[in-house]
Amino acid sequence: MALLRSYASHYSQFSCYSPLEAFGLLNNGHQINYGLGLWLGEYRGLRTVEHSGGTFGYRTELLRFPEQRFSVIALCNIANADVEGLARKISDLYLEKHLKSDASASASHGALPNPVTFAGTFLDSRTHMIYTFTNKNDDLMAWGATLRRLGPDEFSDLVGNPIVFKSANGTMTATLTLQGQTFFSGNRIPDIHLKESELRAFAGKYYSEELAATYQLSLDEGALNLKNGGREAVKLNPVTRNEFQAGDFGTLVFEIDRDKRFPDLVLFSQPARDIHFYRVD
Repeated sequence: MALLRSYASHYSQFSCYSPLEAFGLLNNGHQINYGLGLWLGEYRGLRTVEHSGGTFGYRTELLRFPEQRFSVIALCNIANADVEGLARKISDLYLEKHLKSDASASASHGALPNPVTFAGTFLDSRTHMIYTFTNKNDDLMAWGATLRRLGPDEFSDLVGNPIVFKSANGTMTATLTLQGQTFFSGNRIPDIHLKESELRAFAGKYYSEELAATYQLSLDEGALNLKNGGREAVKLNPVTRNEFQAGDFGTLVFEIDRDKRFPDLVLFSQPARDIHFYRVD
């Protein structure tokens, strides 16, 4: 269940706020649109200020349109809720007369490659982060929202950071630049389907001394599932033969050592990376 609330108010600290004037420059000359927890950006032609957050069990978002003196707050008690996308859908309803159409924004660039060219799942092998882009009605979608087009092979994420797609030697790469630095750079990976015999090799209990937590992995109806304490089981989706998407947990990578009977498990998430779990049964 999700609780959604929208309201308009006159915050003095935002009412005269101009995001473009507040963009900062790093010492290396790169422009940034983030500071003190606030993302400064644009949505369908309107300036925005926003902050989102959450952890296991909830997600929150505050999206502010300072020039329209309008804000949306999304409070969701579901860990995988797309609060950024929900806030924008609410804004579409209340600010319909002020927002530019996505179609007109795309048309301004003339004849462009179809977004289906860039759709797919991308894996950053350095950080094990995974981004998925989809094509819907000739729009590129991610994080539950339409991405604004900046050029033939460039789009904006939800808070104004550029995502550039490049194809070389038959491989498509997506690169997201954040605060003047490369935050994500991943190659598109093909869909993979593992046999039950391959999945069964990963089933078992894994313990992390650092987190003092035990992950129970079990095979159920042809899929690998993760159980942690009293939380609902999470289905693991394979992205390579030893790497799985684990929903809110992050990415699970199995380290296979020929000298060991069972593989070890390493957890990668946005706030924490390289958390080791050892097989205990």
